[in-house]
Amino acid sequence: MTNYTDLNLIQKMGVRAVVAADSDEFEIGQLLLDVKNGVIYAIKSENTTTPGSLIYKWSADSSTINLDMSVSSFAFSPSVSSTQLIGDSTKIWRDGEDMDFSIGYSGGTPDSATISESGSPSVWASNITVNTPFTSASGTATTHDVKFPTSVGGSVTFTVSAVRAANTTSPVERSTTVTFHNEFCIGASTVTGSTFSSANIRALSSKTAKSTKNGTYSVTTGSGEYMVVAYRESLGESQFTVGVLPGGFTEVHGDGNFLVYENSAVDSSGAAARKSENYYVYRSNNANLGTVDVIVENA
Repeated sequence: MTNYTDLNLIQKMGVRAVVAADSDEFEIGQLLLDVKNGVIYAIKSENTTTPGSLIYKWSADSSTINLDMSVSSFAFSPSVSSTQLIGDSTKIWRDGEDMDFSIGYSGGTPDSATISESGSPSVWASNITVNTPFTSASGTATTHDVKFPTSVGGSVTFTVSAVRAANTTSPVERSTTVTFHNEFCIGASTVTGSTFSSANIRALSSKTAKSTKNGTYSVTTGSGEYMVVAYRESLGESQFTVGVLPGGFTEVHGDGNFLVYENSAVDSSGAAARKSENYYVYRSNNANLGTVDVIVENA
């Protein structure tokens, strides 16, 4: 095969391709003549607006050379948030049979494709084979199960690798990553004692898997209800502003007295898959404050 960097061996014929009824032909392109090997090449545009996506070779074997095929999209189907709640690493986050993906391409389509996984404690026994037309794929039970990562902030990455038969040595790839965090919890509670339970915290109205705690949050409390804020130990102590007034909260659980919080994670079957971690817990000094904004900042 001619090396395409040897431009002196290929002469531009200056002939534009004609519009043809046959879908295998093309509207925009140029013909090149390889004067050394006596072969004609046609540069074809896949989208009829930008020439150069593929080179077609007219010769005895009539092969096609992929120039710039790429994976334009790769995602869960239906979509999955890139941040998920961490759970017990011995539990299954997602069953293999529910591992469904959608794939898009530009510059042509592949002749084969596979999907691999990395980061989960449960390494796949084998990759997912993507079947023609290579735009969707599903895993199988057990073989493609994915467990929760072992630590907060851990991630699982899925990668599709697509290959064109004329260019098997250079597959094109695209990845999607899911990262797992513990939950920041805020809401109203009637608990007035000096201790909270995990169940008390799980009962709060807002629980968000994320890596931070600082921000402005709207909280509504009624008669006998206090505002409660809870988050993981590693995020450190906090100071608060309630409305426009600084303060207003007391640390109920903290240094030397952390709550060992079992979060609200569930596994693929919906059963509890709770991750345990030390948590700060703060409660407002006053109850029944209605709806107010609470600012949480580093102490």
